[in-house]
Amino acid sequence: MGEARLALQNIVETSKIIDAISGLETASNAHIEWLKNFHRIIVCGLPFDDALADPEAHTRCFFGRWYYGARDIAVDPELFRQIGETHHDFHRMASEVLTNIREGRAVDEGKYDAFMNVVVQFNDH
Repeated sequence: MGEARLALQNIVETSKIIDAISGLETASNAHIEWLKNFHRIIVCGLPFDDALADPEAHTRCFFGRWYYGARDIAVDPELFRQIGETHHDFHRMASEVLTNIREGRAVDEGKYDAFMNVVVQFNDH
């Protein structure tokens, strides 16, 4: 009886891990789409919703909703924290770029490069 309970517990834990990974994959793919839209706005000079430049945008995008709802996943807590910080930086820097565009100012090349470095870092995590 104890072996059956242990096997069931392992199945439940494995299922939780698979669900978390699936959620992460979906959230990551959504963030790639967010980034594609961001660049489309910049390159094509399209209007954009104020929500993209909102200081809390990192909590409202699909990835942010997943991240802030996924506190019980079995990953390295330090790595999980770094992902959250990098994601927050990602949106903060995107907001700066969009604010410059909205105000009719050129986007500083160094700030754009820093933003893209954070994008790469976020994807690496």
